[in-house]
Amino acid sequence: MQACEFYLIICLTTGLSSAQFKVQIKLSLTPKEPIYTGDTVTMECRTQGNIPVQQCSWFKRSEPNMDKEIEGITQATYLIQSASQSDSGVYYCNIKNPFQFLVSSNPVTLTIQERTSRLRRISGHMLESVFVGDQVHLHCQVDGNPIGWQYELHKTGDRHPQITQVDQNFIISPVTFSHSGEYRCRAGKGDLYSNFSDPIQLLVLDLSVILISSSGSSVKVGSSFSLHCTTMGAESSNSDFIFTFLKDNITVRKSSNSSVLPIEYFEETLSGNYMCAVESPGGGRTYSNMISIQVEDYSTENGIRLVISALVLILLMVLVSRCFWVRVHRAVRSSKSAHNLRQRG
Repeated sequence: MQACEFYLIICLTTGLSSAQFKVQIKLSLTPKEPIYTGDTVTMECRTQGNIPVQQCSWFKRSEPNMDKEIEGITQATYLIQSASQSDSGVYYCNIKNPFQFLVSSNPVTLTIQERTSRLRRISGHMLESVFVGDQVHLHCQVDGNPIGWQYELHKTGDRHPQITQVDQNFIISPVTFSHSGEYRCRAGKGDLYSNFSDPIQLLVLDLSVILISSSGSSVKVGSSFSLHCTTMGAESSNSDFIFTFLKDNITVRKSSNSSVLPIEYFEETLSGNYMCAVESPGGGRTYSNMISIQVEDYSTENGIRLVISALVLILLMVLVSRCFWVRVHRAVRSSKSAHNLRQRG
């Protein structure tokens, strides 16, 4: 009877201990889900009540009813330094409790996603075209934790990346005609690479600027005129540009609303060399031709008028003199004719 009672006590203790000794698996992610290629994944097999685990076996189920033990891992923590899509699957761990009973944890599903890339412009206007001298700011956004990744900017047709750097931002400055083309980006970490982004197009144009005066280069004191800053080769409207007018290399007006510099009353102090500059949305600055505006010379004008008057007067005198001599010749011929007639009679 005593032996039966002892056996029953052992069985009850063992069953109670086994029932209380449960195993749970916790999946720690850096970062948390979603998980992307290259991320660090930590799986920890912990017992309820944090009872120390002396021996642990890890298993991966890639297909239904296809479990494979992960060799070489006996610790309670399983670390994947740089996850790839081949690491996707269902994981669980087995441990032996202090009573040598094998206990399995709950399964945990690990899904590794491919990193996608997105390339976009974050400076200037959003048109495809940019101008010579502009600055273009591109940003490569890649899914997942960016730590440890390098970013590549590729131009279609080139064998190697244009730029490889740790920073996600690419700056092209100053832009030249050679920068025209199609661009994509991606990120890399060791042998792992993200997908390429969708391409964006850069079309580099030459911006020509011409300054025109409504009154030419000579202006009368007190009169009004205007200077027009005209752009050529630009598909953007004038509202996209900033116009600066300069007199003798000193800024006299800067405006994003108007490409015209009106002068209501011209005086001698406004004489000088004028030019304009156009700043494009990308930060490039293009200068126009130079126009020299001077006060109209009154003495020269009067001299020209006097010369013209003198010429007209001389012409009139010539005409009058010609008429006079024509009449004299006629009178002489008439007198001779009359004298001859009298002699015959």
